[in-house]
Amino acid sequence: MGPMTETTITVRGTGEGRRAAQRAIVTVRCEYAGDERERVVELAAAAATEVAASLTELSHPTAGPVTSWSAERLNAWSERPYAPDGAPRPTIHHASVTTSATFVDFTAFADWVVARASDEAITVESISWDLLPEDRERMMGDVRGAAVADAVSAAQVYAAALGLSKVRAVALADPGLLAGSGPSPLVERGPMAFARAAAPAGPSLSFVPEDIVVSVVVEARFVAE
Repeated sequence: MGPMTETTITVRGTGEGRRAAQRAIVTVRCEYAGDERERVVELAAAAATEVAASLTELSHPTAGPVTSWSAERLNAWSERPYAPDGAPRPTIHHASVTTSATFVDFTAFADWVVARASDEAITVESISWDLLPEDRERMMGDVRGAAVADAVSAAQVYAAALGLSKVRAVALADPGLLAGSGPSPLVERGPMAFARAAAPAGPSLSFVPEDIVVSVVVEARFVAE
């Protein structure tokens, strides 16, 4: 009997997971404009202080409803508009503070955003959704495992079609790495797979969280005999 012939099989495996969002991340901007720099700075600082106080009152690192929040330093700038005929108009001064917060209670989240959005000087810049860190890591592990299992299953099907009964993995990589062509963008949507810009602030805002969907693709090389 001659030496056993080995056949190389290279496949891609995919895995996907879906879970309901557990956290809401909102970013709001307090901004004022006017012809007196000191006044607009004072107003923006006061608004940011009120936002910070409301978040501090709701904060708890695990129980929430706010688990974390942060605010950027006050940003102030000026612009000199011009009339249609090119004549300069009075200088307009601006001041703003941007604040982001993470909520784990979606009812409290909706109430807080609606209360802030009623202030014309406050803009809801973005709302995004996420999982808790430990659940995100667990989900990623499960999805990666499912992608590998899918690759093994595909290799076994190909081997059986060739009349071969055994497959042995010899390489596993992210997309583009197995062929030695260098890294290519991973087909993997990370922890905040759903993110959207908020609609114009107001009572009509939708606060229904979207599912978090994570996809993973792996490339695998097997030897079948």
